[in-house]
Amino acid sequence: MNNTPGARQDCEVDSQTTKTSNATRTPNIILMLVTMMTLVLADAFMVDDITGKTVQSPEPRSLRMQVVKEVPDNCLSHNDGWTYCAFILEDFNQVNGGTRLVSSKGDWKTLDLELGVLLAADSSPTDVGIYVSGVNIWKFDIFCGISVEVQLSVPTISKNGGYDAASWKVIDFPVSLQTWVTVPHFGTVKAEKQGQGHASVNLNTSMNSRHELSVDIQADNTSTPLNSSIEIIVKNIYVPEDEAWHYIAYASLGFNLLTDDLQISYQKDTLLSHIRIPFKFPRRSG
Repeated sequence: MNNTPGARQDCEVDSQTTKTSNATRTPNIILMLVTMMTLVLADAFMVDDITGKTVQSPEPRSLRMQVVKEVPDNCLSHNDGWTYCAFILEDFNQVNGGTRLVSSKGDWKTLDLELGVLLAADSSPTDVGIYVSGVNIWKFDIFCGISVEVQLSVPTISKNGGYDAASWKVIDFPVSLQTWVTVPHFGTVKAEKQGQGHASVNLNTSMNSRHELSVDIQADNTSTPLNSSIEIIVKNIYVPEDEAWHYIAYASLGFNLLTDDLQISYQKDTLLSHIRIPFKFPRRSG
């Protein structure tokens, strides 16, 4: 291990020094990785409408409604290595905004998150629907072999009709987060959290009312010298004042390791994706 106090810049393994550290005290090493904001194209998103029925394949679901827009182009029918797919579907009585996350780990696990805005004959919003299903895994390579793996999971739920909450119609759905932080020659710490996602449609047409599907979940482990705090946020939001759907995925990665010979403090806030798709809801007379 480097005998000069300060931040270590190389990634050489000093296993011999580690083994003999009781005999020869090595100066404490402080590795500080400062908070950063990084823009990365996210993990993939895909398709479907809200039918209230269990559907095995997302592609047939998407074909039941007109595809208004896909980002990237044609990502609903072809996966040419996309790490994300955001889309809008529309028929006479509903508009759906959805995403599919595709695992960055390379095992092709997918997570679908889709919000349906159900419409009356005059196109005013009347209720909420969802289709959610699957697993997504992110793998982040940090520094000198340190890695963070994050798994977000939701059960398959296809549902129309929410409960009342002021001017909103709301559906809640279960989500789970598992995280693993691995530091070479120290080990891995795991954290888990069970939580809820929320889908909401605002029925108040007299105001700039947003429609939103959101997942915001954080898993912490503070029981070992290596502790972690990892948060994942995924949102599908219709912003009426912008006349656009916004698809956002965000990760906050934090962990600390404190031993006699090593101190690591790491915090990184990463914008995985922010996709904007312009869209005007239909206007029809009742």
